[in-house]
Amino acid sequence: MIEAPLLIFDFDGTMARLAVDWTDLKIRLARLTRASGGTWAPEDGLDVNLRRLRRERGEALFGRLCAVVAEAERAGFDPASVHAPSVALLRSRGERPGAVVSSNTRRALTAIFRNPVWEGLTPFVVGKEDVRAGKPDPEGLMQACRRFGVAPGEALYVGDAASDRVAAEAAGMPFVPVEMLPESVLPHPIPKPA
Repeated sequence: MIEAPLLIFDFDGTMARLAVDWTDLKIRLARLTRASGGTWAPEDGLDVNLRRLRRERGEALFGRLCAVVAEAERAGFDPASVHAPSVALLRSRGERPGAVVSSNTRRALTAIFRNPVWEGLTPFVVGKEDVRAGKPDPEGLMQACRRFGVAPGEALYVGDAASDRVAAEAAGMPFVPVEMLPESVLPHPIPKPA
């Protein structure tokens, strides 16, 4: 993993956990959508609704809703939730590129990566705003590969969800479940933040 030409991580559930009240967030997004003349389908997930609204109502509404999501995600970040082996693995790679491909918003992740717990790490981020189809579609993984000129089969994707595995398989990219990251073989493991 240290030598892979490109190492890509999922974020929530992989690099850290975001404490977001997703039910409350969906209720707020539904209200905002209705106030803008759109419809929110409660039986559909957050991403399904956002992507449908993007197609039907355009970028302006999608951007406003993503800003609300980003604020909730940013507020839900706790440095104590950071997965130390993921950070250690990225740090151990030196100048080799790292990326994050996530269903979270790029806006939130950009803010989160300014936290001192990530000192020295500036991964390329592909978020919700950057793709037309979310995972398990491999679009985000392919963007990261193009950014660094790396063939998908030479990159490695670390994630925690079935959609991460399916996206990696669809991209022709090896997948590693985050729980398989071995703390003991990392050259410089970092302690969990207090």
